[in-house]
Amino acid sequence: MREAEFRAGLERRPGPGVPLTKETPSLTRESVETVMREFDQSSDAFMRQHGFAANFDYVVFRPGEQQRYPAKAVFLVAYSSIPGNPNLTVRDQRDTFRDTKGGAIHTEFRRLGYEVENRRFGSKEVLAERIRQHLIAHYIAPARQRGDHLVTIRAGDVHKELDLTNQMPNVCQTIAGKKFRNAANLGEPEILSGPVRERGGNMVYRFILLPSQEQGVSPGDEQILARFDGNPEFRARRPDWTREQRAAFCRMAQAVHAVGLDWYQTDIPQTRFGRKSSQLRQAEGTLGALLCRMTEPFLQFTHQSNSLGLAGDYPLDENGAERFERIIADAEPVIRSWQENRPERQGKWPDEYSQPNQASSGSTDMSMPTNLILYGPPGTGKTYNTALEAVKLCDGTASDPETKEGRSALMARYNELVADKRIAFVTFHQNYGYEDFVEGLRPVPIGNNDGESVGFHLQPEPGIFRLIAERAETGSLVVGSEPLNVVDRAVYKMSLGEVADSADDFVFTESIKNNYCLFGFRDIDWTNPRFSDREEIFSEVKKQFPDEDVTPNKGIVQSPDVFRNQLQIGDILIISKGNYRFRAIGIVEGEYEYAPRPDGRYCHRRKVRWLWHNKDGLEVSELYPPKFIQKTLYRLKGAELNRALIARLISESGGQGTEGDPLPHVLIIDEINRANVSKVFGELITLLEPDKRAGMENALSVSLPYSKRQFSVPANLHIIGTMNTADRSIALLDTALRRRFNFREMAPEPSLLAAASKLTGINLAHVLATINDRIEYLLDREHRIGHAFFIGCETAEQVHDTMRDKVIPLLQEYFFEDWSRIQAVLGDGFIGSRILKCPVGEGEDKPSWFVQSEFSLDAYTRKLGLTSTDLLQEAEA
Repeated sequence: MREAEFRAGLERRPGPGVPLTKETPSLTRESVETVMREFDQSSDAFMRQHGFAANFDYVVFRPGEQQRYPAKAVFLVAYSSIPGNPNLTVRDQRDTFRDTKGGAIHTEFRRLGYEVENRRFGSKEVLAERIRQHLIAHYIAPARQRGDHLVTIRAGDVHKELDLTNQMPNVCQTIAGKKFRNAANLGEPEILSGPVRERGGNMVYRFILLPSQEQGVSPGDEQILARFDGNPEFRARRPDWTREQRAAFCRMAQAVHAVGLDWYQTDIPQTRFGRKSSQLRQAEGTLGALLCRMTEPFLQFTHQSNSLGLAGDYPLDENGAERFERIIADAEPVIRSWQENRPERQGKWPDEYSQPNQASSGSTDMSMPTNLILYGPPGTGKTYNTALEAVKLCDGTASDPETKEGRSALMARYNELVADKRIAFVTFHQNYGYEDFVEGLRPVPIGNNDGESVGFHLQPEPGIFRLIAERAETGSLVVGSEPLNVVDRAVYKMSLGEVADSADDFVFTESIKNNYCLFGFRDIDWTNPRFSDREEIFSEVKKQFPDEDVTPNKGIVQSPDVFRNQLQIGDILIISKGNYRFRAIGIVEGEYEYAPRPDGRYCHRRKVRWLWHNKDGLEVSELYPPKFIQKTLYRLKGAELNRALIARLISESGGQGTEGDPLPHVLIIDEINRANVSKVFGELITLLEPDKRAGMENALSVSLPYSKRQFSVPANLHIIGTMNTADRSIALLDTALRRRFNFREMAPEPSLLAAASKLTGINLAHVLATINDRIEYLLDREHRIGHAFFIGCETAEQVHDTMRDKVIPLLQEYFFEDWSRIQAVLGDGFIGSRILKCPVGEGEDKPSWFVQSEFSLDAYTRKLGLTSTDLLQEAEA
């Protein structure tokens, strides 16, 4: 029911299915109060049950009371609950029933004596204007007065400067909003930190500040060229260009910019154009690049996209510029819908991004691998800080999360990188070894020709270190506009026809030409869903060929099952040429299809994107040392594959794929000191040194003992470890590891407990400092306890629980159940004692220690407020 219908219904007499008249109210106070009581019991449950969103504009309330209720939700549920009224909570009715000032909803509530107010927009707009004025006065105006080209704004700083509470989403929305950009004469911001749709204190925005007279004016050729000078090759080559070449390039650059595409630079280094978000290291979509060859420079569509159909080389001359402008202009409608461009924005120039580190510029944090260990006592945030360091290494930047929103945003980005398999996490323990970390032998069943198991053999399997090293080595591969992860895909060997039979040549050529793979094994249509069960395939084969000796493990059953059911979209196919060569690499992109032929042969196929093919083929020994076997289709052993060769062949395949920016990968090793490091790393300990990494000046590789393959540690793999000093001192750590890692101490920080102290009413900063002073006096500084034990406490009861369940058991471990020393640390407010008399009456009486049943606030002040000079006396007593 719409609002107009409701108003009209008020004027009509009562009748079935229509609202009651004004004389008999359509909404009653009783029905409203019933709904409000339901909302009071659980607001979240109420909104979920009735299907309403949590963000509502107007609230209804009883005069003089603080409790607010969602006006539209309460009205619709209350009205619909009255017998004879239509159900307005049905989505197609409620979504068209407006909740507007002066509308039917507000009129009815006020008639019953309730008040209605705008909860969101009035005060929100006032706050937004305050934020805008602060940004202009304290960020934009000073930057322009200094003549700065860029200005960076961190949302958390603005929130703190304005002394706001829980307004981080409004701060972020205002900074990125059109009103602020229009008021300050700015373009779209670049997001340096934080996911684009998140709203947290670690969000960092950067705006480009062109001089006021250039706002909205197309810059001259020299200004355009200067925007590309971040690429050292471009900067070195362009002085040698002729005037015609410079003018032609600027025309091409503006043509790209005019259709909303971005210009950006890579670590290769190379200048490219396509679609690139500011917060992502790798572009979502690349179309082409500027190639500065010695003969003449030109633009090329290096990453050909089937949806755009753009291709060709365009030299930097007048004719090339005209052709390029024309093809870009013709493709503009398709380009603008090619990759997501939200929020809608203009194309970016290279200098609007943070510049990548160049290998030639010397050692930097991003160009040189990081080997870092965070060490300290328990509870100092070592494991949590690994997330911050890992995100910094992967994204180039990450803010220290000072707020709950900031921590949530950090962990959201961390989890994204884990899901992308660019961050891996492992915890060392006493039994962890080389076979778990690098590679080891695992038993694998041996099958006969009928697929039956006849025993086992040992097969090398990669550990987490080898896996992430291979991901880092191959992770820069791009196909079309998408990154291609080679390491984590299943790889199958497949034959396309009999190589020795020339009559089968069509199987390979037709498959490559039409982007699918053809498969034989009888003319039976396997499309019926029941054939997802191998037993059903067996039954069908047996039914159609009753005279053949068919078993479930025979190739006639097994191979169709693999082709139809086991081969998944995204898996890689290696096409063999006999058992000793391979001639094509592709990715499966479609489900099983049945395509009958007149001769009944090769009636099965699946769509494949072929990434590399060579009719003559290459030797299989480097790709897969065990060689191929005669089976038509089977999965290759991942531990034996040279995936780096697969990536290299694809990247060299004439536009099928390219090597993009080398993406940083991070391995986090928690509790690194709990394992025998020499045993875990083995011969690879030397390969961890920065200058021994692959691609570095003194690069080394080793032959792994089980797989016999050559292995090196890539330079874009960073390693972060944590070390609990209460378990083992740095002085006892393996000296080979100590030489190859940087160490950063994570010490207890009582000052971080200020907020928890305020919430709990207990001076936790003083409590922690006092406990740690006494532990250090009686034991050593490496056994102190960290601030993380208390940082989440919001009530005194939570502090009591922490002391009882975490701190006291830890001290028991530290002091080997010497309760007199535990009592010396905590005082008798926590640890009590009574005297045990000698049973025979002749021996010495002894104390019996116990944890107090209740902790009073006095235990945290007077009892724990002793000075260190009292410590020995108390311990002796």
